[in-house]
Amino acid sequence: MPYLTRPPCPALRHVVEHIGLQESTSFSPDDPHTRILPTGTIDLVFHYGDRFLQFSADGERDEPVAYVTGQRLSPIEVAATGKTGIVVVGLYPWAAPAMLGCNAAVLQGITCDLRHFLPPDSIARLTEQLCRTQMPDARLERVENFLLAYASREYDSLARFAALHLLRAPNLKITGLAREFGISKRQLDRRFDSAIGLTPKQFGRVMRFQQALGALDRGIRPAQVAAETGYYDQAHMNHEFAALAASTPDSLFREREPTPLMASFNRNVSSFYNTLYLN
Repeated sequence: MPYLTRPPCPALRHVVEHIGLQESTSFSPDDPHTRILPTGTIDLVFHYGDRFLQFSADGERDEPVAYVTGQRLSPIEVAATGKTGIVVVGLYPWAAPAMLGCNAAVLQGITCDLRHFLPPDSIARLTEQLCRTQMPDARLERVENFLLAYASREYDSLARFAALHLLRAPNLKITGLAREFGISKRQLDRRFDSAIGLTPKQFGRVMRFQQALGALDRGIRPAQVAAETGYYDQAHMNHEFAALAASTPDSLFREREPTPLMASFNRNVSSFYNTLYLN
C-alpha cells in the first residue's frame, strides 16, 4: 500500500507535524538501496513488520523496532526486506526535547533505539498492539495514544520561531536573527542546537538544500536554482550537494531510478522538506 499520512490528533499538533503508515509484501533484500537525504526534521519510527536494513561505512545493521532519527548533514542508505509494516511520526524540528526529554544535539547523525528515552515496557506493549491490530487507522490511533503520555513537556519557543524564520529565509544572517530576539549569537546557537539538534547555520543550510531539491524536481535549470536559492554560484551548490546528498544535482535528478521503497514513500508530507527518499 502507498504511504498513508494524516495530521495528528489535536493534542499532539504542537509537536507532531504528521503521522504516516506504510506496509507491503513486495520488497526484496535484492532491491537497490534507497538513499535518505537530510530533511531538517526528527522522526520517530515504529516497525511492526520486517525491519529495514541501514547501511553505513561500518557495515549494515537491522533498524531497531522503535527508534528516533536525529538531524543529519549527510545521507544514509536503507533497504526494506520482506513484509514491511512501519509507522512514522514526523516531529517538528523543535519537538525532540518535548517528546523525549533529551537535548536534541545528542541525536545528531544517529539512529537511536527509543528505549533509551521512553519506557521499554511501554514500547514493547505498543509493538505488540501494532502487530495484532489490522486496520491502518487503528494502528495510527495506537501510536497517537502512546505518544500522548509523553507530549506534555515544554519546547523552546524561541528556537521554534528561529526555525520558522530559517524555513522561510534559509540565508538569513544568524547575527541579525539573534539581535531580533534580543540575545547574542552564541546564546541563539546554544539554545537552537539543544532544541533542534543543529546550529541555526546548519539548519539554514539544510533548508536551502531542500528548497533547491524542490526547484530541481520541478525542472528548473541548476544555474537558475543556485541563483534563486542563495548559493554563491552553481559550483557552490554542487559542493553543498556533494556533502548533503553525496551526489551532484545533475546526477541526482537525471540518473535516478525509483526504487520500490522510494515509490511507496516519496510524497510531500512536510513543510520542511521536499523529498525524503531518493535512489
